[in-house]
Amino acid sequence: MLQAARSSISNWNPQLVRELKGRWKNRNISLAILASFFTQFFIYLNFQNKIPNEYHRTSRYCIGNPPTEELSVSQMYNPPNNYCLEDLVINWQLWWLDLFTWLSVFGIIILLVAGTYILISDLAKEEQTGTLSFVRLSPRSVSNLLIGKILGAPLIIYGVILLGLPLHLLSGIKAEIPVSLILGFYLVVMASCAFFFSAALLYGLVTTGLGTFQSWLGTGIVLFFLFAMSQGGYNNFWINHNPSDWVTLFYPGKILPYLIGETPHSLDTIGYFNLKEAQSLTWYGFPVWNNAYGTIALLVINYSWWTYWVWQGLKRRFHNAQNSLLSKEKSYWFTGSLTVSLIGFMVASDQNLAMNFRVLLTIELLAFLLLIFALSPHRQTLQDWARYRYQKNEKVTRNLITDLMRGEQSPATAAIALNLLSNILIITPAIIFLPLGNDRLSVFATVLLTSSSFLIYACITQLFLLMKTPKRGIFAIVAVGSVMLIPTLIDTILPLPAIISLAFFPIAESLFSTPAVMFFNLLAQWVVITLCSFQLTRQLKQAGQSETKLLA
Repeated sequence: MLQAARSSISNWNPQLVRELKGRWKNRNISLAILASFFTQFFIYLNFQNKIPNEYHRTSRYCIGNPPTEELSVSQMYNPPNNYCLEDLVINWQLWWLDLFTWLSVFGIIILLVAGTYILISDLAKEEQTGTLSFVRLSPRSVSNLLIGKILGAPLIIYGVILLGLPLHLLSGIKAEIPVSLILGFYLVVMASCAFFFSAALLYGLVTTGLGTFQSWLGTGIVLFFLFAMSQGGYNNFWINHNPSDWVTLFYPGKILPYLIGETPHSLDTIGYFNLKEAQSLTWYGFPVWNNAYGTIALLVINYSWWTYWVWQGLKRRFHNAQNSLLSKEKSYWFTGSLTVSLIGFMVASDQNLAMNFRVLLTIELLAFLLLIFALSPHRQTLQDWARYRYQKNEKVTRNLITDLMRGEQSPATAAIALNLLSNILIITPAIIFLPLGNDRLSVFATVLLTSSSFLIYACITQLFLLMKTPKRGIFAIVAVGSVMLIPTLIDTILPLPAIISLAFFPIAESLFSTPAVMFFNLLAQWVVITLCSFQLTRQLKQAGQSETKLLA
C-alpha cells in the first residue's frame, strides 16, 4: 500500500518525490518530533505557571469581586472581576483562549518564516550546484515542479506544525471556539502558505546576485511583517481606516478576532484582537467584514488572487532569467486590480481624507517600483528588439505604438506610462466624489506629480538596464533609490527649492504646496521625462545599428 502511494505520488509529481527522498530521514523526523514536543511542553508549562494560587491577590484568570471595604469610590459601581478569593475560581476558558491565541500567532510566524527561509536557501543552493539547471530540463510544467518544491522542501516545518495541531485544536475547543471556525482558520493559514511560499520562490529566482544575504533578507522581510501585524493585533492597533488596511489582508491572523469573539468573555476581559475593531472595517462603505465565514472567504480569495500574479512571474522567469516577470498586457490588469482594492478602504467621513491619499500613493510607490523592475527588459533583450526595429524600420513603423504597449521585448517606459494613466483614471472618480472640500485640487495635483515621478523612475531604470555591466540591475536600484531619497534627506538638513524637492519625491510635501509651485514642478518633471526618453531612444538606435553591423 505504501509502495502504491509512493508510485502514485511519483507519477503525479516526481519533484515532490525527489524533495521527500532528500529530507525523509530518521534524523530529520526525530528532530521534528523533538522540536515540536519540546516547544509545546515549554509553552504549556509557561501558561501553567500563570495559573494563580492562594498567594495571588488578583489575577487575569481569577473570577471574583473584592470585598466592599477594599473598593475605591470609582470602583463601587463597576467592581473588578479578577479578585482571587480564598476558594479560587479559575477562568479556565480564558486560560485556554490565551493558550490558543499564543499557539496560533507563534505557529503562523514559525511556519511562514522558517518555510520562507528554507525555500529561498534551497533554491539558491540548487542554483549554485547546477541542480536547478537539470530540473529546468524536465518535461514537467513549471507549476508541477515548483508545487513539488513547495510541498517537499519545508517538510520538517510541516511536521513540526502538524504535531502541534492536537494541542492547538484542544485549546480552541476548551476555549469554546466553534470547530468550524478553527478549521476555517487552518484554511486561511494554508492559503497564506501558498502565497508566501510562492513569493519566496519568485524572490529566490529574481535575487540570485545577493549571495548568502539573499535568504536572510527575504526571511527578515517576512518576519518583520508578521511581527508587526501580531503586535498590532495584541495591542488592538491594526485598523487605520485608510488604504494601509489592505496590507492586513495578507496576515493570516486577521481571522483570529472572529474566533476569539465567539468565546463567552467580554472584549475588555480578553484585551486583544478586538472583534469590534475588526468588524468596523469597510470596503467601499460595505461592512463586508461583519461575518466570520465571509471574512474567511474574502481572505482566501485575496490570497488566491495575488498568488495568481506571483505565479505569472514564476512561469515566465523559471526557464529564462532574462524574461520580464509580467507581460505588458497583464500588467494593466495588475495595476487596475491593485488600485481598485486600495481605494475601497478609503473612508468617506474621515477628516484626514487628504492624508489618506498620501497613504494610497505611498503603497502605490512600492507597487510601481516592483512593476517597473518586473516589466523592464535587460540589455540583450533590448538589443535584439532594437536590431529588429532597425532592420525592418520601413515595414513596422506603424506598429511601434502597439509594440511598445504590448510587445515582450520592447522598453517598458510606454507600458508604465499607460499603467499610470489607467491608475489616474481609476483614482479620479474617488477624488471627485469623496468629500475632500478645499483639498480636492491639491490631491489631484499630488496624484499627477507622483505619477510623473514614477515615470521618471521607469526611464532611469530602463537607461541603467541598457548598461554593459553585469551588475546593471543593482546600479538601476541604486540610481532610483538615490533619486528618491537623496533630495529628501538633503531637504531635511538644508531646505532645497521646491522645484527640486518635489520633482523626484512629491508624496511628502505636495499637499502643502501652492498651485503655482505644483504646476512648475509638473513642467520640470516632464522636461526630465522628455530628456530621458530622447536619451533612451538614441541609445537604442545605437544598439540596433551596432548589433546589425556585428552580424553583417
